[in-house]
Amino acid sequence: MKVWTSFCFVVFAVAGSAYGQEPVPANPGAAAAPPAAGAASEFKDLKSKVSYIIGQRIGQSMKQDGIELDVELVIRGFREAAAGKPSLVSNEESVAAMQQFTIEQQQGVADKNAKIGAAFLAENGKKPDVKTLKSGVQIKVLKAGTGTAKPKEADTVSAHYAGRLIDGTKFDSSYDRGEPLNIPVNRVIAGWTEVLQEMVVGDKWEVYIPGDKAYGLRGSPDGTIGPNALLIFEMELLGIQPGQPGQP
Repeated sequence: MKVWTSFCFVVFAVAGSAYGQEPVPANPGAAAAPPAAGAASEFKDLKSKVSYIIGQRIGQSMKQDGIELDVELVIRGFREAAAGKPSLVSNEESVAAMQQFTIEQQQGVADKNAKIGAAFLAENGKKPDVKTLKSGVQIKVLKAGTGTAKPKEADTVSAHYAGRLIDGTKFDSSYDRGEPLNIPVNRVIAGWTEVLQEMVVGDKWEVYIPGDKAYGLRGSPDGTIGPNALLIFEMELLGIQPGQPGQP
């Protein structure tokens, strides 16, 4: 779960920095704030300094992830657990509460991403070279192919692609790997399945796929793509291999 993952990440990041590994700052471009006056006198030994560092890094991580917690209760829970006191919440209640909290956090991010994506598509759709399909997926032709046949759902296609987020972050590219993707049309995200069936060999399009036609509420399995995140692809259809009769 994100809260626990954030805590573990912070602890290991602190430990890792002792071996020369620099933790990732919340804002890589920002200059580090100078320590408060008299800060050194706050720590009587290494343990006290590391204790502060771990707490400070947890706070930074929570703020960066947009997780709002009752800090006083976080401190109380930590103090009581460290002292060996029994939890006020049963294990079953803890699991249920953390699951519900994670769902609500994820839904909040999904709603935010959906709004950002909708605003982007509304503006992008005004461009004369952008076509909006009935599903809401948008396409822009970069290069027109010379083929005539279009893939069907049961067909396997060979395609090059590069995917990025709205902010320009590239998350995947067959061009970078130097090898096209070969995959059945019905084994990709819904937006891809729809667009591929509109393309002919040689077509190269820029495609804008709403979150609900991409990875939806779950996001990508590796966490690179958030819930309901709009995706932008450069797609190039290289070849079509017809599916076998009776193949789904």
